[in-house]
Amino acid sequence: MLKLYTKARALLATNDDGVTAAEYGLILVLIVVAIAGLVGGLGTVIADAFERATAGFGGDGGGDGGGDGA
Repeated sequence: MLKLYTKARALLATNDDGVTAAEYGLILVLIVVAIAGLVGGLGTVIADAFERATAGFGGDGGGDGGGDGA
């Protein structure tokens, strides 16, 4: 009986699949948060670049089609 208990105890002590899954979950969450932050920051940078470009052309960014009305 003691031998069976010792084997079961050793098996449970080395089974760390749950911990591994939790670690992978945390890594995945960190990656998603990092990507969301980068995309948000990049979107702001791109929007600012387009606003500067339209201001350089003398436009107001209204999107009325431009042209001289002819």
